[in-house]
Amino acid sequence: MRRFASATLTLIAFIGLTLAQPKPAASTGNIYKRTIKSCVWVFSPLGGGKARTGSGTLIDVKDRLVITNYHVVGDDPDVYILFPILDKAGNPHNERQEYVNLINSGKAPKGKVIAVEKKRDLALVQVASIPKDTPAVRISKDGVGPSDAVHCIGNSGASAGLFDYCKGDVRNVAQLRAMPKGSDKPFELNARMIEHTAPVNQGQSGGPVLNDAGDLVGVTQGHALGENVRGISLAVDLSEVKDFLKANKYARLLNAPPTAIASAVESPKSSAPAGEPDAKADAAKQENAAAGKLSFAKEFISAGKKDKARERLEDILKNYPTTKAAAEAKTLLESLK
Repeated sequence: MRRFASATLTLIAFIGLTLAQPKPAASTGNIYKRTIKSCVWVFSPLGGGKARTGSGTLIDVKDRLVITNYHVVGDDPDVYILFPILDKAGNPHNERQEYVNLINSGKAPKGKVIAVEKKRDLALVQVASIPKDTPAVRISKDGVGPSDAVHCIGNSGASAGLFDYCKGDVRNVAQLRAMPKGSDKPFELNARMIEHTAPVNQGQSGGPVLNDAGDLVGVTQGHALGENVRGISLAVDLSEVKDFLKANKYARLLNAPPTAIASAVESPKSSAPAGEPDAKADAAKQENAAAGKLSFAKEFISAGKKDKARERLEDILKNYPTTKAAAEAKTLLESLK
């Protein structure tokens, strides 16, 4: 029995195969530059005391929908969705700390998990706001088969930066049945998967797998493990993505144009009367910022870096004293004495 690891934290066992050979897509230029605006970093501070991160793709502007893996969001109701910060040339800032600062400051957009399907390892997240002029990646009409090229974008934990890229070739499309090992949210996977040679890593889970036309043909899931395994990465196949969207009443996305662009501004307008502060929005920002800091404090505690953890916890008590995180921070601080 072979094993493979998801591109975040999950270990699962490989079981069965069936062959599929759809048509390849035509090449249309630099895939990374054409699609990077639509790729996101998914961050959840609610992963059982340990931050869980992954990747995702904006597939709809109208309802602000991002597709990712179930194992990236787990059972968390809300996650942070961070779009790339672009320079004038359209290149993304890839310094991880810059995005962490957005989370800590409460400026990172939050997303609500609106649908999950464990057996397909897929999830849909509705983002509160998306950057202006952000396109949605089109879902391909046809899938991929052996020898077709695939392009993957994600946020490898092994990389110093975010929004990295790798390319590979399809080896097979196979039915895979698996059980997680070592996951904080065990689930049974039973879905058609793309087996390919792009070297994906932890953190790329949920990111787009694109064909040469820049259309979505799969969702990164993981990679095979074992002494007898050589270069097998795994992605949830297009057929599973389509069935998942249909089951959740988003079949319209299967025929969406490739040029859908977000016209919304970075943040939605406040519903508070003119001249009056939006108290609820401010309180939510405070809670989000404190939760982010608390998550990192727990990371430091787990890593044995008590001094750094203490700094984070004291900051929460000083700057966010009325938040839920402050009460937990106080308890943790006492335990560090």
